[in-house]
Amino acid sequence: MRKIHKTFLCLALIIGLCACGQKAPTWQEQYDLGVRYLSEGNYEDAIIAFTAAIEIDPKWAPAYVGRGDAYVLSGETEENLTAAKADFEKAIELDETDAEAYLGLADIYIRQGDYDKALEILRDGIEKAGENQVITDKLAEVEDLAGSNTDSPEDNESNESVTASVDEILDLRDVSIEYTTDPEAFAGNEGAVGAMVINSTVYGPSNVRDALIANWFLDVSPTQDEINDTVSFMIPIWKEERKSNPWSLDEQIPFQRGQGHPVRPEELGHTAYVIMIGLDENMDAVGYAIVKETIPG
Repeated sequence: MRKIHKTFLCLALIIGLCACGQKAPTWQEQYDLGVRYLSEGNYEDAIIAFTAAIEIDPKWAPAYVGRGDAYVLSGETEENLTAAKADFEKAIELDETDAEAYLGLADIYIRQGDYDKALEILRDGIEKAGENQVITDKLAEVEDLAGSNTDSPEDNESNESVTASVDEILDLRDVSIEYTTDPEAFAGNEGAVGAMVINSTVYGPSNVRDALIANWFLDVSPTQDEINDTVSFMIPIWKEERKSNPWSLDEQIPFQRGQGHPVRPEELGHTAYVIMIGLDENMDAVGYAIVKETIPG
């Protein structure tokens, strides 16, 4: 994903205000500003605001957690994930009871495919932060993911196969997109305020039997590497889900497909580039399409 180009205009402004004899912003003001930018999807300015809060008082964990979240949401580049990891670790060092820091750090390892380390972090979080339902739920989720990647040699072979590049085009036609606030459309997605629904007819490739939304990126279309990383992450999950909750695949093309994804407050007003993955009868990726959508503000 993408590198964040950090500027320190806000910090320069703070210094300028001090020089003019005006009251300097407090830690709370800079932290609240970062939270606001984060909720609006303005991740670069969120990083600047949280950094300003840390400069004012480097001993408060929440600013590190907020900046770590902003780095992750800015794009999953190695640089961003490394910076986020350092911030979550620092937050835990400052406050070992901060549940959000454990969740953020575990999320980094999940994104990197290191489920064992993620489990270790979450279990440590439960021990240090006390019983927390969100951490407990995430622990159960990661235990399922870890199990799906270690069940048997056959499973491991299938998981390895999805790391290959996917460059075949998924032929979608008659595409229509709508935004809905019907709670049933985003049930189970905590914090969502609506959903974007994509309806289309799938015409190819010839061996495609299903098409699912895998991920979406705000404002900038994903690169081929980001698409391949998404495929590598999602295919094992889909295969495991189909084992426990089988669904039927279409026997031939063309077929119609309706798919949706939740919309959270910070995504309102943005353009989303949605990755749809075409699957064959074995639930392996055979193609992809990028669907551009405008999320209402």
